[in-house]
Amino acid sequence: KTGVQLFTLEGAEHAYRVLIESMNEGALTLTADKTILYANQCFARMVKCPLEQVTGSSFRRFLSAADQATLRPLMKRAAKSDSKIQVPLHAGDGSQMPVQISLRSVARQGASRATIGMVVTDMTEARRSEELLRALTNRVVQVQEAERGRVALELHDGITQLLCGVLFRSQALADKLSARDGPLK
Repeated sequence: KTGVQLFTLEGAEHAYRVLIESMNEGALTLTADKTILYANQCFARMVKCPLEQVTGSSFRRFLSAADQATLRPLMKRAAKSDSKIQVPLHAGDGSQMPVQISLRSVARQGASRATIGMVVTDMTEARRSEELLRALTNRVVQVQEAERGRVALELHDGITQLLCGVLFRSQALADKLSARDGPLK
């Protein structure tokens, strides 16, 4: 006989929090004025700041003035559709990280003002792969051009030798014919 079994149900909110905290992307919720209401630990690592210095601060501090201006209309449109932008994220230590920011309006029960959900993806590896692919493509083009040049030179030299052989052979035949038939009158 088994004893009493106890089952507990964890709410969806707990599973959601565990998911958000364990993901490899930065996750944030912002007010319309770009105040960070929530940020996960991954985002704090991206900006190289303690989480308690990130939450409650302005997201603007992590973007250049030009990128803030670019982000402004996207945040306004976030209520109607998903928006994405790629920008450099400015970390607390002055370094920059290329990121893709995905925005979406998040409905909150009882909230009078809209909040924006944001996922920040580190694009460093993607950029590195793009650079490697670009360098590889350039190298392939250089090798192809060098091979074309080599083949063209080889063909030129080969054809020149064959033409010289044909010319000498033709001249020899012409000389032989003229010696046999005598001088032309």
